[in-house]
Amino acid sequence: MPGTAGYNFGLARTRFGKIYKHSYFEKLSDGFNEASGDDKLLQQEIEHFEDSTERIQAYERWIISRDKWAKKQRVISETRGFFNRLYHAYIDLERESETLEFMVGNGLISDIENQAVNHPVLLKRVKFDFDSKNNIIRICDTDTDPELYTLLLQEMAEINHGVVQQLKDELRENFYHPLDRFDTPDFLESLTHWLCSESKFIMIENDEPGRDDKIVTRWAPVYFIRKRIGGMLSAIDEIIKTIEKTGYVPKPITEIFGSDKVEIQLNDSESSIDEQLAALNGENVDILLAKEANREQLEIAQRIEHYNAVLVQGPPGTGKTYTIANLLGHFLAQGKSVLVTSYTKKALSVLKSQVPEEIQNLCVSVLDDTNEDMVRSIDGISENISRYTSSELKRKIETTAIERNEIIKQLSEVRRKIYTIKYRESEPIVYNGESYSPSKAAEFVNQYAKELSYIPGKVRLYYSLPVSIDELRMLYQSNADITYMIEHELACDLPNPQSLITPAKFSADIAAEAECLATLDSIGEALPAQIKCDYNNCIITAEDNYKKYVLAQNPSKQALDEIEEYIDSFSSIDDWMIQAAVDGYKGGGYRQKWEMLISAIEDMKNSKLRIQKNYGIISKTSLCVCS
Repeated sequence: MPGTAGYNFGLARTRFGKIYKHSYFEKLSDGFNEASGDDKLLQQEIEHFEDSTERIQAYERWIISRDKWAKKQRVISETRGFFNRLYHAYIDLERESETLEFMVGNGLISDIENQAVNHPVLLKRVKFDFDSKNNIIRICDTDTDPELYTLLLQEMAEINHGVVQQLKDELRENFYHPLDRFDTPDFLESLTHWLCSESKFIMIENDEPGRDDKIVTRWAPVYFIRKRIGGMLSAIDEIIKTIEKTGYVPKPITEIFGSDKVEIQLNDSESSIDEQLAALNGENVDILLAKEANREQLEIAQRIEHYNAVLVQGPPGTGKTYTIANLLGHFLAQGKSVLVTSYTKKALSVLKSQVPEEIQNLCVSVLDDTNEDMVRSIDGISENISRYTSSELKRKIETTAIERNEIIKQLSEVRRKIYTIKYRESEPIVYNGESYSPSKAAEFVNQYAKELSYIPGKVRLYYSLPVSIDELRMLYQSNADITYMIEHELACDLPNPQSLITPAKFSADIAAEAECLATLDSIGEALPAQIKCDYNNCIITAEDNYKKYVLAQNPSKQALDEIEEYIDSFSSIDDWMIQAAVDGYKGGGYRQKWEMLISAIEDMKNSKLRIQKNYGIISKTSLCVCS
């Protein structure tokens, strides 16, 4: 800036503690003994921040407004950060749903002598619900039962382990929820004293344990994510107990721990031509697949019938999920139960969508911690059972089985014919001792198709003419005697007499039709116009010398009833009424002349009212306004 070289601009703080901007100058060179004219002018224009009361008040108001804004922004920032943490937790749970679970806990138990023990003892599984449309994350409860964290109790030496099973039974009976503020505190307090006599349950946050307390349980609800605790050990214990009780070792257990080798039985039997052709389309009388199939899927079903385990491998998109959904129908038709497992939840969701809709009620998904799918399946099964009795269902099964076998038999015959035709495509045709290739014969038939198509119907090879010469002559003579309309009528089926109207009703309808036609003729003479009824297209038209009008087209019974009710509201229908209605429908100049008449009548009525009001004249005559 001109005139400011060698000077320092800065900020200074007043005695009031406020920040203000000033233009004070410090000489940086001793060469200037006195200020120049510009320097004096600038020194005279110095204005301090506190010199203006309005500026200080405005600044203080701005500070208050900024503090409010900053406080709100800190809340928003903390909320956004918390939301992002929840979202990342939701993503982790979705990705690792087989190994992680979302829990809510309470009863934060700690061991005074072992600082490593500090964990809630009452747990329950919950879940995230993400509304992507509104960007909302909810924490929802599940249908799982609350549980005691017994693994934690096993690490504590100062507790009574003998009451753990009793506490678990009480929890199972009363369903104490970790977030219940009514009954759960009493249960946690009782649990604390049962586990250790030298213990204390703290409900108030600022309360402290006693000097002699060894176990402390606090009311402190928490949410956390943990690794799923596998039930393999408990499952093995149950299997051992069952074997000790019954003495029966299941075959899968024998196959897992046994050393015997499974002999693969080779199927040396040769399939028939019909079975081989049906297998191409995945069809077999003994295997009931729920969806369309191919030979590979049919082979998998056949192998499962003979072996305890079948391994199917293939890259993504080759139909493995489709095959499993298809096999479900076969197993369910045999009355079997099927358990489908997968490493990811997405694979099971895709499989559920592939199951045919007709049997989806028989498939229960346990992908989520709710019983909604179970309830939906039970409702669907109950609704289906309520439609039929057991005898009706049995009869339906037998009828469907017969129809299926008949369809398979018909398909087999069609395939055999197609196979025969395809096989004979290369077989030569012998006629009068001469051999012709199929292509030459087809070329001849195509060339002389018009000349050779004088025999109606299909011609069966190696069969004689089914009619005699006299019958054939009479057949050709009937072509001249019987018209096309008569032939078409003869080809129709006879109607059911119960569906025909009675002669009396038919005569009454004929009379009513004649009356209606006469009425239409009289209306047409009054218009004048020619009214016609097109029964085929359900149209009533009116035609004069200039134009054809559609009066009604496919009228509903309700519309006809409303028109009839409206017409009956008039005591009588004069010719001018009919003419006015027709002209109104025509529009244009026809309608305009009636509107002008109505307008003139209304003007006359208004003039009469003004005369009566101004001169007190009361007339005994009245005007009728037509609308």
